[in-house]
Amino acid sequence: MAIDALIQGRLHGDPVRRETKTGRAYATARLAVTDGDGGQHLVSAIAFDADVVQQLLALCDGDALAAAGELSASTFTAKTGEVRPSLRLLVHAILTPYTVRRRREAATDRRDGGTHTTRTPDRQRRHSAALRAQQPLPDDDLGGLPL
Repeated sequence: MAIDALIQGRLHGDPVRRETKTGRAYATARLAVTDGDGGQHLVSAIAFDADVVQQLLALCDGDALAAAGELSASTFTAKTGEVRPSLRLLVHAILTPYTVRRRREAATDRRDGGTHTTRTPDRQRRHSAALRAQQPLPDDDLGGLPL
């Protein structure tokens, strides 16, 4: 049984590039994730899509990412005899802070030719104050209508 899942965590070790018997590239990785109770779990991830493989291999140990795909859960018996959960994710897409930054920059370039600047909190305060200081437009008078 597989569950559609979106998992957020950090890479535990560098992703590894591998090849199938037919020479097709894929990547494997382990993600360290935290559950709602604060417990740490490792999720084994595998990606076959060429774009996802390329994105995954560009990351390294400790990088944050969100991965979407098919999650499978099972158990295994550790050397100590303890039964532990095993989580595997067939990754269909990933999102990283690097991806977000690149997409924002690309969207900015498309929107205004790259002249858009992000407002820092100080610039935002000055911008808001300037908007408040503007005189009302002539049609702002409601002619005595109650609000």
